[in-house]
Amino acid sequence: MSKQKILIINSYAGSLTIAASRRDLDIIGSFEDSGYGLKTQRLNFPKLNYIEATPWPRQDLRDVLVAAHPPCSAFSQLNVNMPHTQGADSEAFACTIKVMKYAMENKCKALMIESVPRALEGAAPVHELYAKKYGYSIFRVLQNAASFAIPQWRQRFWCIFLPERGRKLTLHLHPQTKVVGQCIDARAVGLLNPWIEKEFHKQVAGLRTGGLSSRQLEVLFDEGYGRLIDVLARYHGVKNQDKLKLIPRYNLRKFHNGQLTLLKENDFAPVLTGNSVYILNGRLLSAAEYNIIMGFPLDYKFHTGGHQRTYLSKGVCPPVAEWILGEVMRKTDKIPGLKIGDYLATLKDGETATFLPKREDAKKVGLFK
Repeated sequence: MSKQKILIINSYAGSLTIAASRRDLDIIGSFEDSGYGLKTQRLNFPKLNYIEATPWPRQDLRDVLVAAHPPCSAFSQLNVNMPHTQGADSEAFACTIKVMKYAMENKCKALMIESVPRALEGAAPVHELYAKKYGYSIFRVLQNAASFAIPQWRQRFWCIFLPERGRKLTLHLHPQTKVVGQCIDARAVGLLNPWIEKEFHKQVAGLRTGGLSSRQLEVLFDEGYGRLIDVLARYHGVKNQDKLKLIPRYNLRKFHNGQLTLLKENDFAPVLTGNSVYILNGRLLSAAEYNIIMGFPLDYKFHTGGHQRTYLSKGVCPPVAEWILGEVMRKTDKIPGLKIGDYLATLKDGETATFLPKREDAKKVGLFK
């Protein structure tokens, strides 16, 4: 029996490629618009057909799935201070339009695009425009990586296009949650990423300059939780509205996502970004443990450690993409073995499935597994 074919666009360092390979799909190509991240993807998948830039070659995609993760900065919360780069008419969204045109002009069997939640409404008129132009049904899904045994609270949005208007799509998700302590052994040892280690020591130096002793730092890292500025505010009894005053004293990064983040064993990590520096029970996470936080293989290789967090954060959590692929390929609407707590939705053309758990409920489920 022949394998289902898939074309991957904007997998960057290879997150979508991991998902497709786990599904044992026939990957006919991995295309980029600017070659971003391909050194790392090639390191892990050396035999694929890579195309580094547009224009992409015309080809018949009627029997081919297309999975894509074009840049999402046009709707990212980290991009709110740059209005000229926001919205569906921005240059940041142009690649998404290229992907839709290319996949649907070539009559793809299905198109799956991952983005941030704000794109659901912000990009809706453009998504609808191209679905109607090329005669595709459109379905939307909101999900959280925490439902896929990934210890990260990461909400994302998928837009799915299927040929012919007026179709239906049944989606089923059996959530499996794991908090940080269930995925990362607090006593584990492993090689540190030297770039992350350097940033860690830089921020620790700022804490020392601000007056904290070695013993105070030990207590802070062992008992604290959250972004560094919030940990320090609680430590000093500073009110939330006054905590920014601590930035110059401790030479903190002004953007909170670049500050040291102290994790709890019984909770999820916050969204991984290119600047994340995670600490658990007083120790810095190893390089492999950052892969775990994103659902990547432990031994996934990066051509330079300086790009590890950036490539991880710009990608898709592979288990989530693996689920989306499975749902689109499923040949029946009948779902055997439904369990209490499962998500199930039969969507009409244009409808949205919201598969978003409440944080406290997800934590409880994870702790009792």
